[in-house]
Amino acid sequence: MNKLSVVPVLTLFAALVLSACQSGGGGLQNSIAQQFLGSAPVSVSGPDADNEAAVNASEDMVTGRRFDLTPSGFTIASGNVNSTAAAGSDFGVAGGTLDVSGDTATVGLDVFSTNPDITNAHMDGTFSLSDATQAMTHPGESFMVDWHITFDYVGIPISLDVQQQLTGSDFVNQGGS
Repeated sequence: MNKLSVVPVLTLFAALVLSACQSGGGGLQNSIAQQFLGSAPVSVSGPDADNEAAVNASEDMVTGRRFDLTPSGFTIASGNVNSTAAAGSDFGVAGGTLDVSGDTATVGLDVFSTNPDITNAHMDGTFSLSDATQAMTHPGESFMVDWHITFDYVGIPISLDVQQQLTGSDFVNQGGS
């Protein structure tokens, strides 16, 4: 084989490697979400679902909220977790715990309210660990969380069930090409 016949083979090989690195589908790209971004509620139900002010408050609490569900670096695992509300929300930082058992993850968050009419805000959520992990490692993929939201609205206890999609966000490269 002469030197000139090797050039097309090396060029083809380089093009394949470059293509795999850029496509992300070849397993060479290794990006991971640092947080999850909450959608608007998919559904709202429960004992107080007919209370428009309560439903609006729950929508404000979850829509655009960012969740850090990785207490151990870039691994969804049991431990302390936190969340921040979207800009302009009546709700602020939330802190709590995540408990992982098998493929089920449960999270409990105490939510700070800037609205003096809303006190004792709390979110309890359940989701599939495998679905969350998939969304964490595949940009654009989401998973469903079933929230049970409680708070006092002008002293009246409120209870709502909210379904929401969380999507991986703030991806960082963890190595690869």
